[in-house]
Amino acid sequence: MPLTVPGTHIHAPNNYTVLLTDNIVALITVTNWIITLPDSVSGPLPGVAQVFVIKDYNGTCSPTNNIAISTLNGATIDGQTTYTMETAWSSVSLFFDGTNYFIFF
Repeated sequence: MPLTVPGTHIHAPNNYTVLLTDNIVALITVTNWIITLPDSVSGPLPGVAQVFVIKDYNGTCSPTNNIAISTLNGATIDGQTTYTMETAWSSVSLFFDGTNYFIFF
């Protein structure tokens, strides 16, 4: 039976822009993805935090088939504009404060 979790997006084609309605983005096949996170312009209301989880769902992530997570309009991920996942079965949990992202595990 398929897993159904509100806010879950299981995605197969390359590249994806995370929606504010997404909570979990599970990538079925990894082939050098670029995942773009919402920014403060399109992000949650001020004072409303949000959490996103990006997951290599099938274990195909590697240094040659990575997942690059990027931001827009000056937002950062722990001070950087891009975070790269290069390990099979990896995931990253990102807390968005309305301005920037912070990694927690």
